[in-house]
Amino acid sequence: MYHTARGRNVVTFLIFLLISTFFWFLMALNDELQRDMSLPVAFENKPEDVTLLVPEPIMVDLTIKDKGSALLRYRWSKPPQLKFNFEEVNSPGGKLVITPQRANNAIRSIFGQQATVVSLNPDSLAIHYTRRPGRNVSVDVVTGDISADSRYIISGQVRVLTDSVKLYSATRLSRSVTSVKTVPVVATDLTDSVTLEVPLSPPDGMRAVPASVRIRIPVEPLIARQRKVKISTVNVPAGKSVIAIPDYVEVSYLVPMSLSGDEDLFEVHADFRRRSSVSCKMPLRLVDVSDKCHNVEISVDSVEFIVQQD
Repeated sequence: MYHTARGRNVVTFLIFLLISTFFWFLMALNDELQRDMSLPVAFENKPEDVTLLVPEPIMVDLTIKDKGSALLRYRWSKPPQLKFNFEEVNSPGGKLVITPQRANNAIRSIFGQQATVVSLNPDSLAIHYTRRPGRNVSVDVVTGDISADSRYIISGQVRVLTDSVKLYSATRLSRSVTSVKTVPVVATDLTDSVTLEVPLSPPDGMRAVPASVRIRIPVEPLIARQRKVKISTVNVPAGKSVIAIPDYVEVSYLVPMSLSGDEDLFEVHADFRRRSSVSCKMPLRLVDVSDKCHNVEISVDSVEFIVQQD
């Protein structure tokens, strides 16, 4: 390839393309660029007994303008922390106050005095904290929308895999506060048991540690079954007996796979009071259907009968 005129032209073109790209890159590094970043907030020299009453990490959204060479080192590395000395931002009433000026100073200590802060959200912070020890409380799962696929079933209670969490408050916790709720859980069309990480929703002014818990939603398949069920006649006048013909009917239904037996899942009644004088049949209906049964269907909707005097 290199020995032909066309091959030499291709190689020459690629060399000049590489050189021009290199010079373009050098020029771009000297141009001012604008970049969006999210920076975590950290407090240096924070006492061990201090617990912030907001979820961590605390993040601020930043848009900064600087030379490309200055911003290049932050493109693939871990975002730098905005650091503040605890005692310098500590204010009366148990809160840490970061003013816009202090936030800008912290940003310039990272990026340099030549950097321009285009926007900062939030531009100031007031973070409450407590020195009170936390209290262990249980977790209540708030069910938003949990459902299984039509051929499956939620086969038990939603279970929290964390025994307890610690609840912190700036004021003394009332003894009536014994639990903390999760955010509403949404999980639909499930076809297998699932474990989810769900955030907690502590009362205003409080913080739960950890901020989320793992829950387990048990799901199992439904299997189809059929069996013959004896028909019970009801509403028969005194002094008479009624015989259904036939006296058994076939019922089909779905039940969880783990269900070992199918006794006492439902009954089938033939209502003599609602008999038809035209067809001489009694209508059938299902009663006392267990919540373990799904899609229960009777093979016929009515049966013939014979009336006998006692």
